[in-house]
Amino acid sequence: MTEAAVVTGWRVYRARRTEFLDPARVRRRTRVCGTVATALGTFGVVAQLLWHSVLEAPLGLALVAIAAFAAAVGCLAATFLRTASTPATLEPAALTGDWRRSERISQQFGPRPPAMLPEDRDLVLRQVEGSVGAGVVVFDRTRWLPVG
Repeated sequence: MTEAAVVTGWRVYRARRTEFLDPARVRRRTRVCGTVATALGTFGVVAQLLWHSVLEAPLGLALVAIAAFAAAVGCLAATFLRTASTPATLEPAALTGDWRRSERISQQFGPRPPAMLPEDRDLVLRQVEGSVGAGVVVFDRTRWLPVG
């Protein structure tokens, strides 16, 4: 994957996320993940202060490690909460009645697509438009994994 593809994908996500994500669910995800991270961090700090044996490190370093671990668990929890306004589904390939044409259209989504024929352009663009919503929703959920 090239850098241009990543930049383009990020730009599409930023431009189209309001169409496919429910703001109330996004706020709920933020509250739940913040609560999870806060609860885990508080538990870790209290355990470290009471027993001094949770992490065998100086207090400052132990608190930083506990905060980082709590934030990572909160980010992991974000991947399990749905934010889509509608379920993410890919539309099946359009049935054209001609298997050769259907094969040409499906090749446009492969690793090295051949030159597109003018008569196939509308169907390819319709399939691309149908897959954008699912891509935005999937990216919104999985983008928290590397952060965590």
